[in-house]
Amino acid sequence: MVTAGAQGCSYSLGDSSGHVSVFEVKVIDTTGAGDSFVAGFLHQCCQQGEAIFQNPEAAKNAVVYASAVGALTTTKPGAIAAQPTAKEVEEFLARKI
Repeated sequence: MVTAGAQGCSYSLGDSSGHVSVFEVKVIDTTGAGDSFVAGFLHQCCQQGEAIFQNPEAAKNAVVYASAVGALTTTKPGAIAAQPTAKEVEEFLARKI
């Protein structure tokens, strides 16, 4: 995965590759956004397991989830306190997708 801030994220996972656009949010502080992205992706790895690397839809969904986590983190100041909960991410995705 290659994150590029406002240009979104390109990924290649197993036989799946693609690009995910950014979520438009009001940015307050970008501190921790990259770490949050990785945490969101790892959370999806724990939830979906090897499917992320075997199923193109699962791969894209994992990157979309990670992108949402990163985006939400930028809407609050700081790195740790700005980390969203899984419920906040799910609610955000339900509104955005």
